[in-house]
Amino acid sequence: MKQKRRIDTRDVYNWKARRNVDGSKQVARRDYGQMYAPVALWSSIRMLLVMAVSRGWHTRQLDYVKAYPQAPVNRDIYMEIPKGYVLSSGVAKDFVLKIHKNIYGLKQAGRVWNNYLVAKLKKIGFVQSCANPCIFTRGQTL
Repeated sequence: MKQKRRIDTRDVYNWKARRNVDGSKQVARRDYGQMYAPVALWSSIRMLLVMAVSRGWHTRQLDYVKAYPQAPVNRDIYMEIPKGYVLSSGVAKDFVLKIHKNIYGLKQAGRVWNNYLVAKLKKIGFVQSCANPCIFTRGQTL
């Protein structure tokens, strides 16, 4: 857990935690298939910014909060119960957790999130570029 503190008084005002998986324990073809997810090319980003400035377009940057957990997993994945978690009955070593949503740390997490996002964008009418899979258009919208 990470502490969030006020800058001036150093008082803790929030605790921040994220459930992660140790992807180094995953075995290829058993725990994951493909893991490639496309990344935006800097040349494409610069081109889009130049087009936006020259045409007077409004630009916006998006940051998806907890992006990976929005996508469902693409296969059955189980993890050990974290240390410190107390079960009402039984011993934690006798049980595992089944993961229903994509989670940080999985080797295929980026690909699963990308596939989920692409499917949602296509569903609302965006078309994926052939030259750069990170660029989508819809009508006059880039």
